[in-house]
Amino acid sequence: MFKKFIAPQFFFLLSSLFIPLSSFGIILSPGYMGPQAMPVPEVQDFTVGKDNIISFYLENNIDPGKEYALNPKVKIFSPWGKKAALRLSFVPHEIYYMASDVKKKRETKNQMGNAKGDIYFGSMFELYNQDFGLALNLLTKTTSGKNLKDARHLNAPAYIIDISFGKKWYYNRFFENINISGYVAFIVWQSQFNQQNDALGLALKSAFTLHSNYIFSVEAGAYYGWQKKKDNPVTVRFNLKKRLNISEICIQYSYGIRDQIPYSLIFGVSFFSEPLLARLE
Repeated sequence: MFKKFIAPQFFFLLSSLFIPLSSFGIILSPGYMGPQAMPVPEVQDFTVGKDNIISFYLENNIDPGKEYALNPKVKIFSPWGKKAALRLSFVPHEIYYMASDVKKKRETKNQMGNAKGDIYFGSMFELYNQDFGLALNLLTKTTSGKNLKDARHLNAPAYIIDISFGKKWYYNRFFENINISGYVAFIVWQSQFNQQNDALGLALKSAFTLHSNYIFSVEAGAYYGWQKKKDNPVTVRFNLKKRLNISEICIQYSYGIRDQIPYSLIFGVSFFSEPLLARLE
């Protein structure tokens, strides 16, 4: 089973060692590109469960007076047995605008436009789930994102390996449970002149589930590249979800502290293959 998940990603790694680079002087780093180029990874659940999940999001990225972007997103999570799952996410389309000073700073060709986004695919392995949980996530970013000339996407592969961890505490009064989780990650992407940028990623998340099936979470994440060219992004996310029978709606606000777009507002809905009561068993 492990080979089925690893082999496709390893083959993609070998086949993507060299990439075409921009002639516009664009720096392949999160602080010099659009918000979808290299966002800080979100904290994932550390348990596989038995639900097939498909999620649809609409993300608004805002840097007042400087940059605006609108991105629909799709995420798919599909368990493969009890201890492994497949992950897939992609941005079908991005609509963007940059002010003239941002265009000049990034040395882009166009000030506004639209572009196809990146595809991420990978696998999750549940390593331990007793008094606390551990999981291994392997994720590959393809080169499907377009408009490198406008600094929207890298047009380069990227790879994320993380160990996710978490623990739940159950209560009877104010909260159904409190969940503390996070990850330690190794992030790799291709940079200029066939150089590889390696980064250490860290994140921590606190989630509070109310008896009314509302979930409120706060998450802080960052990664630290070695090239020191605006490759140290830091993001804080605030998320509110409402669990329904076979669906879940959410709203999320993200604040980019460093090397990320300052403000992002996300609306989303997820659909589950199992009803709520079955998911809570």
